[in-house]
Amino acid sequence: MGCDKTLSTERVILVNPKFEPGDIVKRTGYEDDIYMVEHCLDYNFRIHYRIMSLKTQQRALCAENELQELKPEFKPGDYVTVENYKDVYKVVEPGEFDFAVNDYMYWLINLRTYKFMFGAEEDMTYFFPRKPRPSRHHDKCKYYKYLKEQTRIRIDEKLDLYNKFGDQRFLNKAKRLGRFLIKIPD
Repeated sequence: MGCDKTLSTERVILVNPKFEPGDIVKRTGYEDDIYMVEHCLDYNFRIHYRIMSLKTQQRALCAENELQELKPEFKPGDYVTVENYKDVYKVVEPGEFDFAVNDYMYWLINLRTYKFMFGAEEDMTYFFPRKPRPSRHHDKCKYYKYLKEQTRIRIDEKLDLYNKFGDQRFLNKAKRLGRFLIKIPD
């Protein structure tokens, strides 16, 4: 695939296009719509793309600097919550663009029941557990004790997940938490 690299004189121009046919992009100034690159053209040393709106099916010709690549927001290993579901999920496979729903779809695993499901990017948000804060009396000793206890629990959870799935990232996270645990004052 690639660009048509010929001029009227039939010379071949060595141009590396930023986008290939089939790529999903956004157009500057038209952020509410998503486009698919259909064709790449080279006019007088400038790359242009013929794009098609996935909403309206209309086509347009755009310069390369008018387009930006639409990338999936979540990566494998990210913890997310899904709208209308109460549990926390882990992204297992990277998102693939689904033309039926005009959104990236992800393969997720429920961390409580270990059941798999698909999730749409627009329904997902990052999961950030709340961090404990010291009490109003500034009793740092109790806070550090609580922090150590919670860190040990998280280390155990990561080791359990490592033993269950064998994913090296869980072991690395447990090691990182262990190094953090050592630094917490007594």
